[in-house]
Amino acid sequence: MTRVQVAGFLCWRAGLLLLAAYSFYRVARLVLTYAELPTQLEVGAGLALGGAAMVFASLVAERVQDARVERELQR
Repeated sequence: MTRVQVAGFLCWRAGLLLLAAYSFYRVARLVLTYAELPTQLEVGAGLALGGAAMVFASLVAERVQDARVERELQR
């Protein structure tokens, strides 16, 4: 891939990620409007879900990297 293709791919993926994050935020705010939870519980749940999402993303990235290494070893 050329540099321009890589830059375009990164912009496309970043835009998709930003759209997904904003959509999740809007849905979460809508749900919390009706739930009437204390602020501490809202913040705690948000931090817990954010941490879980980062751990999941890290596991996926690590598995992709391991698959690439395994593929190189088989050649």
